[in-house]
Amino acid sequence: MRVHDDYFKRDEADDVWLASCGQRRWVVITPDKRILKNPVSMMAIGANKSRVFFLPKNNKNPQIWAPILISCWKELNKILGSANPPFIGHISPSGLWGIKELSSRGTEKKKPKRPKRAT
Repeated sequence: MRVHDDYFKRDEADDVWLASCGQRRWVVITPDKRILKNPVSMMAIGANKSRVFFLPKNNKNPQIWAPILISCWKELNKILGSANPPFIGHISPSGLWGIKELSSRGTEKKKPKRPKRAT
């Protein structure tokens, strides 16, 4: 496990450290859901094939989120082995949800439309 402040400045721009994590193939686990609303940060995730999971309720207290990570560890590894980066997902006490594969622009990939059935 790596800690943000051991590798990046405390006030490093989100797009910079997210890009670096993607390039290093590190998995990001963060409570900062503001990233989701920042197009520059989302583009950094997409362009660098980052894999980002968001913790619940913007909680920075490891005593609360550590047990949540432990409880969903198998599920987390399964997603890491099957989902194509870049992607984002959410971690909650009940497991992982909202896994979305992203385009290289950091926007949600559109699922291919199924052809209409002939009637």
